[in-house]
Amino acid sequence: MFGLNEAQYNAVKRIAKQMAAETKDAIKKDKKTYDQVAAKMIDKHWAQINTLVTRGQFIWIAGYLEGRFGRKDGEYE
Repeated sequence: MFGLNEAQYNAVKRIAKQMAAETKDAIKKDKKTYDQVAAKMIDKHWAQINTLVTRGQFIWIAGYLEGRFGRKDGEYE
């Protein structure tokens, strides 16, 4: 996917999963909304793998892993 080999894709998925977990924790802990937390979390974690994927690709992968895209019922969110 995105021209990555398996090891690279696994590294991107690992960082995306870490980002999702930290984002959920920050929302619960700080009582903030997703919009208040997400941009900083995306920047922080994407910086670790920015040579492998674009920011948009990273956001898509993170969303896909969290079930935000590709749902069977056809809904976007």
